Amino acid sequence: MNITNPFDLINSQLIEIKNELSAIALKVQSAPVTEKKYYSIRESAEKLNVSQITMYRGTASGEIPSRKVGSRTVVPASYFETKQA
Repeated sequence: MNITNPFDLINSQLIEIKNELSAIALKVQSAPVTEKKYYSIRESAEKLNVSQITMYRGTASGEIPSRKVGSRTVVPASYFETKQA
């Protein structure tokens, strides 16, 4: 009669899981990072370290370029590229 150690079975399953997770991690790391084209008012305010009200006022006055997407106001990512330069 052949009795196998149950921990050997568990260990082999854990090794399989580890290998699968490593393969998934490699896929995630090699996936291309897509840059956002637009930022919400909240995200824009955080990037510029100002309040959301300031962002809304700037977009309303035309000082900050914006676009309506449905009912949302968004700021193009290109605006932040010019602000960093």
